[in-house]
Amino acid sequence: MSASTLPRAAHRLPAQAVLGTDIGSATSAAEALRTAGLDWGLTVHDTDNMTLLGESGVISTSLPGMRMIMRDDTYQGLAVVGSRYTPVSNAQAFALADDARLLGATFAHAGELEHGRKTFLTMDLPEARVRVGGSDLVDFGIVFRTSHDGSGSIVGEVTGKRLVCTNGMTIGLGSAQRWSIPHTASAHDRMDAAKVLLQGAMRYAKEFAAIGEMLISRSMTLAEFIAYVDTLYPKPDEAKKAAVTRWETRRADLLQLFRSAPTQEEGRMTHWAALNAVIEWEDWGRSVRTSAGETADQARAARQFNNPDSVGTKQNAFRLLQPA
Repeated sequence: MSASTLPRAAHRLPAQAVLGTDIGSATSAAEALRTAGLDWGLTVHDTDNMTLLGESGVISTSLPGMRMIMRDDTYQGLAVVGSRYTPVSNAQAFALADDARLLGATFAHAGELEHGRKTFLTMDLPEARVRVGGSDLVDFGIVFRTSHDGSGSIVGEVTGKRLVCTNGMTIGLGSAQRWSIPHTASAHDRMDAAKVLLQGAMRYAKEFAAIGEMLISRSMTLAEFIAYVDTLYPKPDEAKKAAVTRWETRRADLLQLFRSAPTQEEGRMTHWAALNAVIEWEDWGRSVRTSAGETADQARAARQFNNPDSVGTKQNAFRLLQPA
């Protein structure tokens, strides 16, 4: 059986810190975008007549009825869109951040993904920090996301982070976690949208704290935990040797996380520890595939940041712990 490959908790960085730039000192969205190198705009070009230079030489082509979206600083192409698509700049997409700051949020990180096709800006919510048990702290914040790849969506969503292990703790509880943001809103409408977003985040944090207290009050034996993880991760066919080896390694990691890891010290041998053991393994133990020029840390951060915790194994892990 291979040894655990989980990085030590003290060496972990939140996904947004790996993927973006620290904008904590910014006092406005415009300053935050400048600090993160996101203060570029968009330019739109017709594609009725285009000249391309490729390996076979110069090619004249066209995409009738379409337009190309480019960055206005490097002229890098971001998307080919239809004639009805309205581009939204980073400044427009993240204008709501100024209103959120007036309501108590603080700037955290900002960055770009997929060569600028997607951008994000995150903010912390100091008043939304919750404590589970005696000292297990979970911080909550919000992330604004937009895309320049043709979808044009702008969303705000709640994020959570358990400080002792840097686990992502945003799971589906029933409260709203994600809001669509119109980019044509007036200043008054933006403030109303910011209030909805921050009030929603505070409601989510309050509900999360209550559920956390319920989980930490319920004990779980080692045998119960083994049955729990075996339900989440069924043993593969014995004939699939490599799959069985991976299953055994994951099972050993989960047992160690549950019964002896420092990150489960608060609430040891409880349902809270069981949930956090699974989330910690999903965030930090599951292997990642890297693309060209990408490090394992970057690939892991992208997976954590882009894959919502409201689906998949984390949500199943939470669901299995609910009272019958």
